[in-house]
Amino acid sequence: MVYDELLQAGPQMTHSEIKAKIWSLNALLQTESGSQSSLVDPDSLMQACVLPIINTDGTKSLVTSSAEFAIADQDYLAVNFQGRIKLLDYSLEDVEHLSAFFKWAKLTHRYLSTAVRKFTYVPGETTRVTPRRDRDLTRKAHGLVRVAATFNSPRYRIDPARLYEMLRTTSIEMANGITSVLSITQDGNVTEVEESTGSLHINETPTGLTIYVPLDKKEQELCFSSLLSVQLTEWLMQDPITQISEKVDSSLLTAITTLLSSDPSIIDMVLALHGISGIELPNQDPIDDDPECLQCSITPDLSITTGESTELIYTPSMSSSHTHCGWPNHSFPTAYSPPHPIFSPSGDSSEQDTCYRTLLNEVTRTARRASFP
Repeated sequence: MVYDELLQAGPQMTHSEIKAKIWSLNALLQTESGSQSSLVDPDSLMQACVLPIINTDGTKSLVTSSAEFAIADQDYLAVNFQGRIKLLDYSLEDVEHLSAFFKWAKLTHRYLSTAVRKFTYVPGETTRVTPRRDRDLTRKAHGLVRVAATFNSPRYRIDPARLYEMLRTTSIEMANGITSVLSITQDGNVTEVEESTGSLHINETPTGLTIYVPLDKKEQELCFSSLLSVQLTEWLMQDPITQISEKVDSSLLTAITTLLSSDPSIIDMVLALHGISGIELPNQDPIDDDPECLQCSITPDLSITTGESTELIYTPSMSSSHTHCGWPNHSFPTAYSPPHPIFSPSGDSSEQDTCYRTLLNEVTRTARRASFP
């Protein structure tokens, strides 16, 4: 059995042979019999020198899992750290296909995407800007706090009012340059790689939160469409006192991404779709006075039919002074059904009906008395 062969591997087994055996073990682990077999104790195997690595000087060796090394699972991280740290001797494509083995061997924490920490800072001048309404976090602050509460954010647990105040006063500034620093620690040594092409920086100060974006419009689009949701989610799950980050739930990231990409007028609907609970903190987000956003809650009111075509007329239905849609925090919208033509009498319909009946009765009586040829 391949597990036993690896466990009993001695100096006579070469680097390449070990790599081939790991491929065989990975294939077995991907089968139903492999996942449910006696291969339940990876610890014994991980204590043997069966992990092929490449050292910083280019030499290769076999080590146990207690040795310091990383697994290159992302291209740009591999390029930045190749030759600077010890890496497992597998290509990016190999790493992707060997995921069953890494999970079974409890090595996923060695992925560069997990082990590398990224820091950003702004070295140059900045300019404060007024963001588009759909990118204005102050209009979505209460919704973000609700998401933080639902997913048990440490920032919400410690001081929900403080979190809301920071988000409600968030400012966005354009920076002439944003620098990123990638950092990883091996054998007690910190290895850092500086990138001058950082695209986003979130700075927390006692006075509030500032988000720095680059001047380039394409890079700004990248920030608001992708990077901001990831970094803001990580910030929400970071303890404000210890700075220790908690695990980010994929559902949390999805909710934040959707909320940030939505217009402020439909925040309540977005949160309802994601099952986000309400909170005790009152909503103090800026009231949106944009007339167009008043259409956020529309209900079919009147249908007018002319000939063979039907024209649907909608009027806004507001539930509060805020422009948030009036959906309950804990309920989900029902399936949409298209409005049917509705014929509605006007306000003085009662008087018109009386006149109509009187006229109809008079015509009927006259017709009965009339003599027709």
